Amino acid sequence: MIRTLLDELARLRDPRTLRLGIVSGYALTVCFALLLWLAVATDALPWHPVFAVLLGAKLTTNTLALIGLRTDRLALELGGINVAMDAVVMTGAIWATGDTASPLLAIYTIEIMVLALLTNLTCTVLIGGFAMALYVAMGILVARGTIPHLPPPVEWSGRSTTYLTTAFLFTAFVIGAPTFYVAGILRRLKDNERRLETKTVALIEASKEKAQFMANITHELRTPLMGIMGLSDLVSKGIYGEATTRQRTAMGEQKASATRLLSLIDDLLQLASHDAGKVAVKREPVDVAELLTSAASMAQWLLGGKQLQIELDAESSLPALDSDRAKLSQIVLNLVSNAIKFTADGGSIALRARAIEGAVEIAIEDTGVGIPASELDRVFDEFHQVDGSSSREFGGVGLGLALARRLVEMLGGTIGVRSELGRGSTFTVRMPLG
Repeated sequence: MIRTLLDELARLRDPRTLRLGIVSGYALTVCFALLLWLAVATDALPWHPVFAVLLGAKLTTNTLALIGLRTDRLALELGGINVAMDAVVMTGAIWATGDTASPLLAIYTIEIMVLALLTNLTCTVLIGGFAMALYVAMGILVARGTIPHLPPPVEWSGRSTTYLTTAFLFTAFVIGAPTFYVAGILRRLKDNERRLETKTVALIEASKEKAQFMANITHELRTPLMGIMGLSDLVSKGIYGEATTRQRTAMGEQKASATRLLSLIDDLLQLASHDAGKVAVKREPVDVAELLTSAASMAQWLLGGKQLQIELDAESSLPALDSDRAKLSQIVLNLVSNAIKFTADGGSIALRARAIEGAVEIAIEDTGVGIPASELDRVFDEFHQVDGSSSREFGGVGLGLALARRLVEMLGGTIGVRSELGRGSTFTVRMPLG
């Protein structure tokens, strides 16, 4: 029990907590000593040598714990012994004042409450169980006559004024000590709650400012990038003089790189606008079959030099969606772009749509590398990639799928993925009709 108690105290290795426990030990010892002195001085309680032994034992372990804390040597061990001694001393005091009929039984409550406030659940349960075991052992030993039965104070002095005064003082102590500790804890909790609320408001404001900054900076980046792309076209067309084949090739590669950068900036702009709460939904009737046909055509431009087969399989009688066409198109193109990125030459990508009860289901299926089962729950996280190393085979920063999920949820739909490593993936979007 002591070893487990020490392990739990080690998790709470806070000098303030240990120091408060020692101070509390001295305070409780002094209070009981004063009550004992008053009871004996007024003949409410006859003196018994066991009282001196109990007080001496408690003062000894408490002082050793203080020395261990100050010298930082065996602080946890001595602290654990001090806490265990509390239960022993309390049980001894209960035995000396009438065992199972003792009025001091409430001191167990004080000890358990103080432990609960200063330590944790495990320490509290351990000491509570230890105290219960000591109490049961004391009762059995008294019942068997192994140790003598001492009468409770009421049998010594009767219900005299002195006895009642002592009883009232003890009751005040029993109620006052827990009240003092609980009030202190509640005050600290209230202060922490106020500080947490202040920090939460500050974090929310900082997040809004960051989102606004990202929206502004990404918007500003588009202007010079569009200029670079425009100049590349002009050079390739010979506006500034006849361009050689190598120069046109270089301009084409430059424009392709700028296009990829523009796509990344657009994703960041969309994400920042979403965080800043500036993305609005413009609903209109959407022909899903026409939208997928348009996406399949756009996919041909996204292939670059890859040799992939693009298939389109949409039911002819699909109902129209009451949705945002631009955002739905972006969702499909993000999923198609992701499929193209992870599908090798010779593979295929299929765009499918079918009507289900109260909704339309759109699926983007590829024969690419697939996704490990351990990564399926994270593929929609922002900036997450299955291979996040700098030497990864596939590019990107992990925004396409995250944006797709945000847009799907904004439109009231759901998105999911099925995948098998080495055999491809299928992303499924389910959009309600209205």
